[in-house]
Amino acid sequence: MTHIDHDSLRLARQQANTGGHVQRARMMFAAASLTALGIVAVAASIVTNLF
Repeated sequence: MTHIDHDSLRLARQQANTGGHVQRARMMFAAASLTALGIVAVAASIVTNLF
């Protein structure tokens, strides 16, 4: 049976947690980018219709 010391387990948990945060941050960045693109598209549509 393999012996896993406390530091290795803590390091594995920390790396998994960091990876999850990075993935979540990427998804939030993608969502914010799409939202900004939508706002710009609506603004461009309004400006085009005004002139």
